Amino acid sequence: AFSSPPDNTVIVAIQFTEDSTITTLTPESAKFPDGTATSGSTLPKGLTIYGRWTALQLATGAAIAYYG
Repeated sequence: AFSSPPDNTVIVAIQFTEDSTITTLTPESAKFPDGTATSGSTLPKGLTIYGRWTALQLATGAAIAYYG
């Protein structure tokens, strides 16, 4: 699954509905840490992470991306 937010928005929260592995997590700005810390890690069902991202791609699992 791949999610890019609509124009003039970013992903502000990601809620994992299954144990999931992230392939891509692109920060909105270089001032924010990149997604490499989470790449390849299994994130548990029920976890919600907050930030400002322009792209999200999962290798496995499922998540809800909230735009803002």
